[in-house]
Amino acid sequence: AGWSMSVTTYYERLNDISSSGSWDDWFAFFLDGVVEQAGDAIARSRRVRGLHDDYRRRLQERRASANALRLVDTLFINPYTDAPAASRVLGITPEGARGLLERLGDVGILEYHSGSWPRLYLARELLAAIEDPLA
Repeated sequence: AGWSMSVTTYYERLNDISSSGSWDDWFAFFLDGVVEQAGDAIARSRRVRGLHDDYRRRLQERRASANALRLVDTLFINPYTDAPAASRVLGITPEGARGLLERLGDVGILEYHSGSWPRLYLARELLAAIEDPLA
């Protein structure tokens, strides 16, 4: 039984400690959970790191500016942004930032989220790499 589907087992193991002093079962169960979660974190970090490398490669192939590369780096801190925020981070005008955001959209890194003002751009592929279940 995996850690992720064991809330009931968690409480059963805690109850076993108080009723029979069964610490060995508790430690084995707990350490299985630690191992599973650590494996998940490693797999997700590899997936995110691979995506970061892919984004930078896409931009370098298109001879993107240093600001575009810096903007991609900031997406891995916060996977959504708008022109005013990008402007502040990069030290450029909001119009210049909007142009960079559109270019990142053109290469499939960002997606415009309609219905917000200022215009919000999301790195959906990055969000999926972080949130989606591992195969």
